Amino acid sequence: MIIKIYSLGFLLLIVDTINAQTQCPNATETHLCDADFCTRCYSGCIEPEPSPPDLQGVKLKIFREEDDFCDCCESVLIPFLEEGDPCFQKLQSVDIQDRGVCGPQLSCQLREGSSTDHRCLRKKTMCLLEQDSYDQKLQDGTLGIDESKPTCDENGYYNPLQCIFAGICRCVDKKTGFPAFGFTLNIEGANAEGVDCGCGTHVNELRHMSCPMEVDYNGGSEGSIQQYIKELKECEQRDDYYFQDTLRCLPSGDFDHAQCMAQVLEGEDDTDFGEICFCIDDEANYNSSGSAVVHIELASSMLDCHSVDYLHPEGYYRPCEAEYREKTRQIKGNFTVMDATYVVNGTTHNILSDSWIPNCSPDGYYNLKQKARDNSENGYCSNKHNEQIEEFAGVYVQMDCLCVQVRDAMLKTDDRPSCLTNGSFNPKQCRGERCYCVNEFGKQVSLEKYITEMNDNCEDTYWVRDPRFDL
Repeated sequence: MIIKIYSLGFLLLIVDTINAQTQCPNATETHLCDADFCTRCYSGCIEPEPSPPDLQGVKLKIFREEDDFCDCCESVLIPFLEEGDPCFQKLQSVDIQDRGVCGPQLSCQLREGSSTDHRCLRKKTMCLLEQDSYDQKLQDGTLGIDESKPTCDENGYYNPLQCIFAGICRCVDKKTGFPAFGFTLNIEGANAEGVDCGCGTHVNELRHMSCPMEVDYNGGSEGSIQQYIKELKECEQRDDYYFQDTLRCLPSGDFDHAQCMAQVLEGEDDTDFGEICFCIDDEANYNSSGSAVVHIELASSMLDCHSVDYLHPEGYYRPCEAEYREKTRQIKGNFTVMDATYVVNGTTHNILSDSWIPNCSPDGYYNLKQKARDNSENGYCSNKHNEQIEEFAGVYVQMDCLCVQVRDAMLKTDDRPSCLTNGSFNPKQCRGERCYCVNEFGKQVSLEKYITEMNDNCEDTYWVRDPRFDL
């Protein structure tokens, strides 16, 4: 029995193994595609012609046989077309093997100046355009010493993990390259841990899926459409990454192998239905033959992945998620005077007098920025234990604390970045006697100059702010 973990809806979808059918169905009968069906009941596959060993392409199931409902026939190698080759936007499955498809990072586009001539041309994604800019600077001799070339996937999008600023690595949104959840101090550590940003990517996708459902659509007038688009963008650019009762991340952006989930909806009284816990692999899959599902009180003693260590506290919940869960439950009225107090990090709090709700990260720790308790319009930069980092604070919606995150992770003896008072990167960074400009994520975007030659106003020349700052 194999169980697949899903983070939306019910906790587990259990697929029981079904015994193979003893008889083969005829063409009009409904049937199950069990493991033995193809060898037992289907013989209509045509063997594909062997491909040259050096032929580059992609193997696809193209359903060459109309009655191959169970996907019995082998994949067919579809050759890649190279940049500049003629291509076809509409293909029939019967001839795609002969015509081929555009190769990695290419798409079938109209040749400039033509209305009929389609060619395989390089995609115009943000990642590929940034690569082009890097190559041009390298050719012109204007490349900064710390400028890094982004890595793009076969579709031309950003790879989930990108490393900048002397090796700092972040998980990013695949289309924009903007930071998602997930941070590693250096590329050596990221490589040693095998960081793949699976959980950070998952959380990012959840946000993109949830925002269209969260934002109200009030009709098809032009004004309503523009308002919907504005509110949708605002939702997608928020900094609240925490979704209660979804799979938990590690600080690096990978999936945490240790997971627990409630058996009731968020905010409901779970007194009689405690959380259940289990282990998952790097791809968020669970196999019942290798582990078990146990009550939260037994997890640390019965499940290896829940063993108590510096990342996995007794009782499973990390500081912020513990406070968040307790407060949301209490605020919804599921408390009595006797249980109106709770303890976080050894400090007793009273829900009746403390209405501040923390902003948690998907790893269960406190998020980089928190709203001030006395004025929710203001905020401060926080470490994972909700301790303000130095004196960095400001207007909450104008903060990202990305610079402070890097600064706080480095040793005081390291060459740490210069941050603005609100925790963002100072657009002008200096090392020794040379300075350069960076973008809002701390990535170098100009050639170094001596301090005496440096234009102080990097922002006007090089620094393009994240659109969320203009909300």
